[in-house]
Amino acid sequence: MTGNYAQILARVEENDPCFTISETVREESKIYPRPTNIETFKYGLFNINRDELDTHIARTMEQYPDIKLLRASSGGVYLYSTLYMTEDQALLVAEHREHPDR
Repeated sequence: MTGNYAQILARVEENDPCFTISETVREESKIYPRPTNIETFKYGLFNINRDELDTHIARTMEQYPDIKLLRASSGGVYLYSTLYMTEDQALLVAEHREHPDR
């Protein structure tokens, strides 16, 4: 098991979606650096119900003020941490991920 996978698993086990979302977004913003597509949280270990995801994201941004939301021109929705990325940096990476051939 990789260290990253183990960290995610430990967060999910806490059963606190807002903490899980915030720490995952912070980690991706710091290490890679890249914003996190919200679709990430609907699959795999996270498996947060789509009907609940919007509520969890709103609560996460209230509880953790460094977590911000942005929309790419294609409509993709991403979260990033202002501790590690500016809005311009996050948007540039999100646009590249949405339109890699540009």
